[in-house]
Amino acid sequence: MNNYYKNKVKWCLICAQGWVEIKKEAKSNKLILCCSECESTWQHPDDVHYVERASSSDELLVEPNDDELELWEKYIIEN
Repeated sequence: MNNYYKNKVKWCLICAQGWVEIKKEAKSNKLILCCSECESTWQHPDDVHYVERASSSDELLVEPNDDELELWEKYIIEN
């Protein structure tokens, strides 16, 4: 079974309609968190608990590989 939201961290507090997932900025290779629905972003997994820490990004976001997720894998919610 393919888990569509395999890097989910939290249900979005802003739109309450999507998962906040770990993504990677394509240009900088920096990890970031982004809601799958409203596209709000956060800079660190600890920030997703606070609406006021949300922002937006104009960068192209892509899926990070397993090695890139190593430092943030403890934040990922399993099914």
